[in-house]
Amino acid sequence: MELLTESFTCFNALDYKVLMIIDPEDYFGLAEISKLREDFETKGLSLVIIADWYNQDLMQRNMFFNNNTFELWKPFMAGANVPTLNALLAPYHIALGENVFSGDFYLEKRQVVIDSGSEIIRFPRNGYLVSAALSEESIQILTKGL
Repeated sequence: MELLTESFTCFNALDYKVLMIIDPEDYFGLAEISKLREDFETKGLSLVIIADWYNQDLMQRNMFFNNNTFELWKPFMAGANVPTLNALLAPYHIALGENVFSGDFYLEKRQVVIDSGSEIIRFPRNGYLVSAALSEESIQILTKGL
């Protein structure tokens, strides 16, 4: 395993089998998206994405007063930059949504715990997708105290 610390345009996909993108907070540039799509489609690079939540209303609610700067701070990004992931995944008919889910399930006798994650709102019919009954946290958080 290698950690990529540069742009996605700076690695040779032929040297790898799988690219794991885990909770990206940065935006992907058009050159990065184009290069990755070419890597997936012509060089056999596989992709694993693990994406935390992204919800504008929750980010607004998570504003806080910074005692050092005496300013109200709004988070720049939620757990993951879902809009940029959706831009990358659009040609493959995959999209993530804004609802936040948590819970656990078993996969081949191993417990998988999801503290918070994005929902999958579009996925190809012939694709392989693991699904589980999880709790939607975004509605509960947004309606708390109303």
